[in-house]
Amino acid sequence: MIGILLIRIGITSTMHVPLSPPPPRPLAQMLLHAALIAWGVSLLLPAFTLEGERWPDWGLDVMLDGLVLGWMVNGWAVYANMFFAVGAVRVRAGKPAGYVIGAMLLLAATLPFLKGSYANFSSGTVWPVVSWGWGAFLWLVSLVLLAAAALAKEERLARRGAVRFGIAILLACVAALALHGYQWWHANEPDRQALLSNGMVFTVSELCPSALAWPAPLDGAAGDAVVLDIDPLLRSSSGVKLHLPAEFTDEQGDGSAWRVHRMEGTSSTVMVREKAQAGSLVLQFKAEGKDAVMRLLKGAPQRVLYEQRLHEVASGKGEVGFCPLLGRNRFSQRDDYDKALMRAMALDPPIQAGTPLPRAEEAREPCDFGTADIDRIKGLRNWDGREVMIWHASHNKVSGFCSASYMVLVYHGAPPHEPALWQSMYVYDRKTLKPLGVFSRGDSCPDTVCGPGVAVTVQAIELDGTKAVIQTTLGSYSATMSDRF
Repeated sequence: MIGILLIRIGITSTMHVPLSPPPPRPLAQMLLHAALIAWGVSLLLPAFTLEGERWPDWGLDVMLDGLVLGWMVNGWAVYANMFFAVGAVRVRAGKPAGYVIGAMLLLAATLPFLKGSYANFSSGTVWPVVSWGWGAFLWLVSLVLLAAAALAKEERLARRGAVRFGIAILLACVAALALHGYQWWHANEPDRQALLSNGMVFTVSELCPSALAWPAPLDGAAGDAVVLDIDPLLRSSSGVKLHLPAEFTDEQGDGSAWRVHRMEGTSSTVMVREKAQAGSLVLQFKAEGKDAVMRLLKGAPQRVLYEQRLHEVASGKGEVGFCPLLGRNRFSQRDDYDKALMRAMALDPPIQAGTPLPRAEEAREPCDFGTADIDRIKGLRNWDGREVMIWHASHNKVSGFCSASYMVLVYHGAPPHEPALWQSMYVYDRKTLKPLGVFSRGDSCPDTVCGPGVAVTVQAIELDGTKAVIQTTLGSYSATMSDRF
């Protein structure tokens, strides 16, 4: 009787003890650890590169930003990370994880629908992904490994199946390396640097097969005026952009000659329109089927000084242009192309910012920048009796003052919300219109003169070396020459 009672007590006590799930099998545990390692390393590698950026976005940054903003750009794949974490915990605890793993893989499958990432959230600008990196590749591998671990835990994947999984992942790595090598071989050097370096596996952008040609320096004097000659077939091609250098526009191909003046480190170029002379320097763009050729010509008869083959390609945003003119990002071959063409055209060497003015003078004579475009060429204005194009001046409200040697542009804000006078004013040589410097007031101008909503008028500017004194209807303030234009 005592034995029977003890057996009943044992059975009863056993019935009240909850059964814990069995621990994961050794194979499942090994696959789980491999998945966690691959996932962690993927966060420390570059995930992708956006159009318009020089450097890639890293895995950890993509995950943290994507969890907050991913839904706004079809970045649903980033939310697979949450299901990855839950799935890993359930596999580790030996619990069923089928639905969690299924949701994780379904979200990961939306990766091709990603629009990109916000380059500027305030403006809503979204840059598309142009290249995918090893971080994204390894992240996908980690999801596959976790799915394999879940199958192994449920005894639906044996060692032979795991070996096949491993071989498949290895073949995927070989295929990724082969694709990278293939694209590297068929890309020109600028595209390699912009699209296939910095840990990128492959690019989804069309590659440029045309190499960038570096010209020899132009024979003869520097600073020649340039005539822009654009094939009508290229002008009429809807949506195809030439990406002209030195702020040239299609409208400037009117047969006139353009004298270009630059300053080191500035995109604000001064362009003066003149009458073309026989044998002038000609920048020519000719269509050749879907592609084009750019030539620099001079003399009578004309001789070719420089030639660049141009290939039609599409950017990540679908913009069609000609490479290597089409810029892949802010620091790509677009800059090299500009430098090459500037070298071929032998424009005047850019003036070094911060160079003191050669003489002291007072600019009091009003010489305002025109307000009406000439010959329907956007931004071309009459200034001091010459036809001049200065992008900043044509897009903002400015007033001009002249002395014997200088011309000064003072930029105005929009009261009452902005100061009536901007921080900077620009000084040019009156004879040549070359930019000489930019003067910034810093904090020297009191709010009674330069504060928001103050109505003030500039009367004259005293220029002396690297110093300037601006005389206004409400008093004077000082400005100093900046070492950046």
